Amino acid sequence: MALASNEIRQQMAIAMVHDFDNIITRLTNIKMTLSQSMADLLTFGSSLDPDSPEMKSIERRRQMLAAYEKKIDAEIQQYQNRRKMAEGILQTATRNVDNAIQRGFSGR
Repeated sequence: MALASNEIRQQMAIAMVHDFDNIITRLTNIKMTLSQSMADLLTFGSSLDPDSPEMKSIERRRQMLAAYEKKIDAEIQQYQNRRKMAEGILQTATRNVDNAIQRGFSGR
């Protein structure tokens, strides 16, 4: 019985790690898109007068995108921490499964 519950826990931890990997990948892709958008804004604005209303608008948008980028960085860090936790659960469950199998073969 302990083997089955540890195997279930192991499979759930594997699924959590994969889910967190997928979320981190999506957030990283979003961050790259934001970074590219900020670079595009700076390129577009490089030919404008720094005091022009258009350039001020571009700078406000760039600042807004930079704030979103920081928020995404924080979310990525959260999910990386959760992934580490899930990896710890996975290691413990794997060790428990291995121990249960060894006990089963040793006749205990």
